[in-house]
Amino acid sequence: MLEEAIGHHRAALKRNPLSPEYRDCLRDAYSALAKTFLGMRKHSDAAKAALELPGIFPDNWEGYYLGSRYLARCALLAQSDADLSEAERARLSQAYADRASRLRREAFQRIPETSRGASKSNNLAWFLATCPDAKLRDPAKALSLAEKAVAAQPNTYAYLNTLGVVYYRLGQHPKAIETLQKAIQADKSGGNAFDFFFLAMARWQLGDKDEARKWYQKGVEWMEQKKAQDDEELRRFRAEAQGLLGIGEKPKAGKEKPK
Repeated sequence: MLEEAIGHHRAALKRNPLSPEYRDCLRDAYSALAKTFLGMRKHSDAAKAALELPGIFPDNWEGYYLGSRYLARCALLAQSDADLSEAERARLSQAYADRASRLRREAFQRIPETSRGASKSNNLAWFLATCPDAKLRDPAKALSLAEKAVAAQPNTYAYLNTLGVVYYRLGQHPKAIETLQKAIQADKSGGNAFDFFFLAMARWQLGDKDEARKWYQKGVEWMEQKKAQDDEELRRFRAEAQGLLGIGEKPKAGKEKPK
């Protein structure tokens, strides 16, 4: 059904190639297709869909960023693909990871000076604060974007979470804790590992090691309950928290649900 929708969107785009609305629909369809294939653990098909995203808006950073995220998840899935030999798993996983890294760099080269709308500001702030390539991070620039999103919608969980993470990256640990607690309060489900791991790290940085370990363990338990062991971002944040807290464990691989 998604592939059929993509065909319709492409046909409409041919009739009106300058229409941003048709391009938006096409991007959303490919993004949904990539997520669907990831949920089915079909990394090869997911990668093909992901690689279509940058070309839809070639001058816009978002398609490159989305493509890089999906390819990073493909790399994790390839590592545990039982249909491949050990050598093939290693080769394919590295190929996905390398391509994801290139797309992140291309996204960074296309970052605008400003962003319109709360959602776009939040997405850009998140990329600048959490990019896997640490040298591409720019939390100072992310701060104004995250604050803009929260100012527009002060009770939106995702925006509060992003702002809390930005504060952590800037070393403003008390503000990070305060904002992440607000995010948890704004979330009807009571927060998730995207809050818990950064709360653990912020608490540790302030010397509250017992509390930090409690938040870390809560993040681990959330990942296990939600079967999110293959979530690429959460694996990175968990590993970052492990390193800071001196916890010597590795996340177990598991089946990832589509988001």
